[in-house]
Amino acid sequence: MIIGEPRIEDQGDALRLAAPVEYERPDLKHREDLWFRVPVEYREYLSADIDAFAMAMLPSAMCAGERLRLEAPISPRLAWGLREYQHVQRCWFPDWMHEVEIEHAGFEERRPGPGQTGVGATFSGGLDSFYTLYRQRPQAETLPDAALTHCVMINGFDKDNYVADPARFARLRDNYQPLMDELGIGLLTVESNGMPLRRRGVPGPLMRYSFAATLTAVGFALGALFRRFYIPGGMSYRPEQLVAGGSHPVLDHLLGSESLLVVHHGADARRVEKTSAVADWAPCQQTLRVCFERETYDERTGRLQNCCSHARIRSRPKKGVP
Repeated sequence: MIIGEPRIEDQGDALRLAAPVEYERPDLKHREDLWFRVPVEYREYLSADIDAFAMAMLPSAMCAGERLRLEAPISPRLAWGLREYQHVQRCWFPDWMHEVEIEHAGFEERRPGPGQTGVGATFSGGLDSFYTLYRQRPQAETLPDAALTHCVMINGFDKDNYVADPARFARLRDNYQPLMDELGIGLLTVESNGMPLRRRGVPGPLMRYSFAATLTAVGFALGALFRRFYIPGGMSYRPEQLVAGGSHPVLDHLLGSESLLVVHHGADARRVEKTSAVADWAPCQQTLRVCFERETYDERTGRLQNCCSHARIRSRPKKGVP
């Protein structure tokens, strides 16, 4: 697999960060840009380093058994992390995940820029996302440089694949904009074609065991903004729950660089404990996403409607944002 040098394209009201990706195996032969599209006002946040593309496509290269050739310099710390990432995935899935050679065009240490002070987290509106938001919101987190400044919603990831229906994704974003405004957290949106491009190399069942690389890639695409990036995880530190997973305390931190710390968040609590933690929080009661496949929108109010909601949350008395 070959990943070419990234470039930033101006598309009028949007910017497209893209790099050519080429599968080399004869039965997978394909060349296409992997891209991240953002509103034009995010121009100062974008990073044209190859790091985001290397981590997004490494699981596909491993499944395809292809060497990964990078045609632009990579962070040396990330290069080491990707090597360790391969060791872990091969141990977990020896029949599917093959350790592959990564050919580097060179190494460039990533030094934090003057505006690289943001703390971000991916946000889908699900329980894990809400738990991270609840714990790391500025009103709750007192440690320096740990409170959230931005949440990132991704159009084109997992169930939220509305690249062909941007109006639907806009309604989803608008459902959470008032909450983020009240918390003083910026709500960013990123559109990407990463999922279908990755599927060419990754068998369907294994998509769920490599998704953190895709989420973290978005943080690196916005690398001129973020100094720390949280990945809301779905497992806890309890030994019986530390099983192989796409986002994992063993894996996620390996995807960082000299300038961007990647944190697997939420492993301190089991799912039932997360539910209890956010159960009395009004924003979660009102907008928690429970069933992604069957959710609809109330056209009168514009609010998200779930086919079912955690009774333990929706039936509790509401408390305000703080």
